Amino acid sequence: MSEQLRQQSRDDFKVEKDKCEMYGFFERNNIPFVPLVGMWDTKEGLVEYLEKMRDSKEHQEKYVFPLWLKSCHLTQGDDAGRIRITKKDLADEKKFREVVGWIRLKWAQKPNDDARAWSDDAKIILHSLKPRFLIQQSFKGPYGDSVGFPKSAPVELKVEVIWGRAYLANICDYEAYALRDGTIERWDTSIFSKVAHVPLTSDEDNKNVLWLKKEGHLEKVYKLAEQVCKAMHADQVRVDIFVRPGDNSAVMVNEISISPGALYKWHAQFMATAWRTGHTTHAYTLLKSEKKVYEEGMHKGKLGNGEDW
Repeated sequence: MSEQLRQQSRDDFKVEKDKCEMYGFFERNNIPFVPLVGMWDTKEGLVEYLEKMRDSKEHQEKYVFPLWLKSCHLTQGDDAGRIRITKKDLADEKKFREVVGWIRLKWAQKPNDDARAWSDDAKIILHSLKPRFLIQQSFKGPYGDSVGFPKSAPVELKVEVIWGRAYLANICDYEAYALRDGTIERWDTSIFSKVAHVPLTSDEDNKNVLWLKKEGHLEKVYKLAEQVCKAMHADQVRVDIFVRPGDNSAVMVNEISISPGALYKWHAQFMATAWRTGHTTHAYTLLKSEKKVYEEGMHKGKLGNGEDW
């Protein structure tokens, strides 16, 4: 990616590294995602909007709180590029000023991926991003605690897609993988499980996640993840998807990753082989397009600014 940027000025990586372009890509390709409030390309415009929102309870009622303020140019992990905003944060003067201070701090922050082996190349592409922010609504519950998960948070499945085919879904907050044949593998904390890489696969061991199969969530999650990969014309992508217990029509993309750092036990070697084999056997057709990946899609137009993004 860094070489393509230097030699051809191709910044296709923005489909994931620039969160604003990422959601624009989802919109242009009819990919369901958690609704946004808007996007802003100036910190002054963003602060002005938040001040307007805090003065209007009627305006606040339009959205599902808490809201998530995300910097499009920073990672959500190492760069700590997001914060949660509640109605109390808007109402309380001290807390609101802390939000404004965070915006100013993060607007000036340079993104990095220093914890990864590819950090030197990553700096080249990340430092080409311009600061922008978005506000996103919350995904409506019920959440994981309603089905025996440890956290009151959206149930998220992180799906690894290789050459357009979903390989597995990592069931977050549960330490388990769902495979395409319906198998669910959970990894406990015993020495035997860690050393021998032997997962728990019985229905009794995985009773807290069987609803994902029984309610038909898994196949919809795989289909959506594969839709994203094919729209990108990508050899590999991880697609993070929210699901709602009791409602298998509510699958929505949270975000994607083209350079994930997750570990997958003994699946890792097979995933790497599947990806590598596609390249060594040239089992693909190159797409010739003047468009960048993030510009692809049926819907035309550039991203707007503010609520009318």
